[in-house]
Amino acid sequence: MNPVAGQSNPENLGRSSKGVGAMIRPAILSAAALIGAATVASAQTPMMATHNGSLMEMLPAPGGGLVVQYARPRPDLNGLVMPGTVLVRGHWQGRPPQVFVGEAFVFSRLCGTIPYPVRGTVDQSQVLTLFGGAPQFDTSCRIVGYDLNSQHATLRFEPTKPPIAQAPAPSPPPAALPNAQAHTNPATVPPPPPSKTPAELFQETRLKAEKGDPIAQFNLGTMYANGVGTPKNDAEAVIWFRRAAEHGNADAQYTLALRHDNGQNVDKNGSQALVWYQKAAAQGNQDARNRLDEAASIIQLCRSTVSRIQDELMIISNVEARKQVEEVAGRLATARDTMPLADLDALRVEAKKAVEVLDNAKEFRRVSGTAGSRIAAIETELVQITSDAPIVLQIQDAIKSVKEEQTSSNLKSLQDALAKLINLYDTNRSELERLKFLVH
Repeated sequence: MNPVAGQSNPENLGRSSKGVGAMIRPAILSAAALIGAATVASAQTPMMATHNGSLMEMLPAPGGGLVVQYARPRPDLNGLVMPGTVLVRGHWQGRPPQVFVGEAFVFSRLCGTIPYPVRGTVDQSQVLTLFGGAPQFDTSCRIVGYDLNSQHATLRFEPTKPPIAQAPAPSPPPAALPNAQAHTNPATVPPPPPSKTPAELFQETRLKAEKGDPIAQFNLGTMYANGVGTPKNDAEAVIWFRRAAEHGNADAQYTLALRHDNGQNVDKNGSQALVWYQKAAAQGNQDARNRLDEAASIIQLCRSTVSRIQDELMIISNVEARKQVEEVAGRLATARDTMPLADLDALRVEAKKAVEVLDNAKEFRRVSGTAGSRIAAIETELVQITSDAPIVLQIQDAIKSVKEEQTSSNLKSLQDALAKLINLYDTNRSELERLKFLVH
């Protein structure tokens, strides 16, 4: 699975909770709670925390600002984020308790770095809560929904200094260890090697990729796509994605399928997309499996809707609406799994609208039948009344309105007219009974 910083399921970019489009989940940074504008501004060393296996640091910025950045990314984020890559940045506004205003980032191998606005407050326990969880994107990397007030992410930090090597306390000489056993005293374990620069990591990844390593080939494509350690070059990215895909890398296969699905620097080709989705899914890539399942679901909806249209078309009384639904049936019949996802989504929308028209037509027929029965019963009673009292005239006008609506196809208007007639009749039943015995 391709990593995206701040996500537990990183390839969910542009996928819903049902599988084809999902919200990028907000980051949760865990550590003991202590954060505040004054604390940050006066810190002499960065405060540290862990974030999904990565070591993070929080630094003050000029003018009362705050920056949260990666200090040591976890290994699988290579090619996506680097030491110094910013996760959150912003500044404090107003008097205490201050409000934090800024932006956060998510990182995608497909779409690169994506910023979104956040704001937050510090509660009594000194925990910073940021409102504005990562927005929703479609598979073309476009924002399709975002509400700053509806989501939040919680960031917790403890003001601990970075570890500093210290001489171990004097202790008795350890017993001799067998030659094959390594010394495990934490105080004498050498520090990790310094992190590589983006340019160094790019060169190292390229050497591995050129030797045929499919993981390195995929990572190299990601670095070209996002401009990590090298200028952005999407054409070169596609070359390496394709090589990795052909060498069996499931993440590369899924990425290539997405690009063919959307026409992102490759031909928009549903057949090619299907091939790569199937290859990736066969290797356990869940996003590819979700995409195939979603396509199958849409196609099934289209087919069932076509069948229903064929059975129920004539109950649509409005001629123009009937013609439009019949045309929709023709388009729905073209649904295939080789179609790009955007085209299938468009057919799904049409299918749902057609179903709504059929449902309304069926309900219109039912309400119209009920109206006919009620009108017949009321008219039978009215013929027994020889008076032209105002209430009789009002009921007759109401009956006329219902009959007029029965010739239309507006369900709401028919329901309103029938409700008015029934209410008028029920409210005046005693008066109608009295009028039956009047003789003129």
